[in-house]
Amino acid sequence: MKVCHVTDTFLPKLGGLEITIDALIREMQQQGTDCSLVAPKPFPPPASLPYPVTGYRPMKISRLSAWWLRQAIARNDRLRGPANVYVAHHSYPCGAAVVKHVRQSGRGRSVIHVHGGDIYDRSRWRRKPAIWARLRTALDTADAVIVSSENMLATVADIIGKDRCVGRVHIIPNGIDLDAQTADASSSRFASAPFAGKPFVLGLGRLISRKAFDQLIEAFPLVDGCRPHLVIAGDGPERHRLETRAAQVNGHYPGRIHVVGSVQGADKRWLLQNCAFMAAPSVEESFGIVALEAMACGKPVLGTAGTGLAEVIEEGVNGYLVPVSNKHLLSAMIVAMLTSAEQMRPAARRRAEEFAWPEVTRKYLDLLRSLGGTTPPAPVG
Repeated sequence: MKVCHVTDTFLPKLGGLEITIDALIREMQQQGTDCSLVAPKPFPPPASLPYPVTGYRPMKISRLSAWWLRQAIARNDRLRGPANVYVAHHSYPCGAAVVKHVRQSGRGRSVIHVHGGDIYDRSRWRRKPAIWARLRTALDTADAVIVSSENMLATVADIIGKDRCVGRVHIIPNGIDLDAQTADASSSRFASAPFAGKPFVLGLGRLISRKAFDQLIEAFPLVDGCRPHLVIAGDGPERHRLETRAAQVNGHYPGRIHVVGSVQGADKRWLLQNCAFMAAPSVEESFGIVALEAMACGKPVLGTAGTGLAEVIEEGVNGYLVPVSNKHLLSAMIVAMLTSAEQMRPAARRRAEEFAWPEVTRKYLDLLRSLGGTTPPAPVG
């Protein structure tokens, strides 16, 4: 089976989605599937990737981006031959491009993997009626749609209707590389940080408004008793605002809140391995791969109810859930987590093991095979 993945975001940009796409394709290759990727430039050197990539320059005009992406998919077909299945990561522009490419070429099957940001209430596409209509049409006419959680399934059902979801929308969770999270991190710059050897709460992810890291900062002055440190790691448009607010709070509680910027490699592993627990106060979250990364290190997670995090966190077992945007309850649960985190560690690790990439990828491939698809001819030359 040949699978062509199509994305509008990829490495070297470091986020949960970019890492997930790369890990999924690598595991598919490991399991004997012939994969290629259509991705925006710049991307990592081809020698560093075990699968071929057809690059394209992103189109800045939103209404033309699906058409532009179809040209890149067609170019990938010419280079490597048509695929049995085309997997679009995001409903627009990727989903719209894949659905139309399959329909026009008469080959293969179309799958849209919804990752959340494209369909949430805060999605920029909801503010563009013409594009939103195309996004809905793509979801409604793709051969299959993949979501990572019940929460996302409900959102898709709101968009295209519950009847159109039956037999077409499939829940397959994101995967986790267990060994990668627990590898040696002794070379990390944080080994000598002011919070090293002290209890700290970790917020990790893209610094964007829906991640609600500002709620963590606001909650910390309300934490009673022993005051832990708070480390917020990541980068994004909210970084300056978070740094400013952290500095204000540190004026009353000196040196307790640290906004440390983007992390990867040993630095990321060190934070995951040494935090007391992770806090993910997201307003919207499709699944929360960072929560599983923390659990792989035996760290429980404090997340928000009504989001995809609720499908990973079992209250009182491997973490707790709080209502969205309630800093008073958030601060109370930070105290509760500090006292119970150690007891939750074994359960957190066991939960992460349920999402190991090999098993998740098998489910993914079972779905793709069930779709069938026209057997593509061998590439010319």
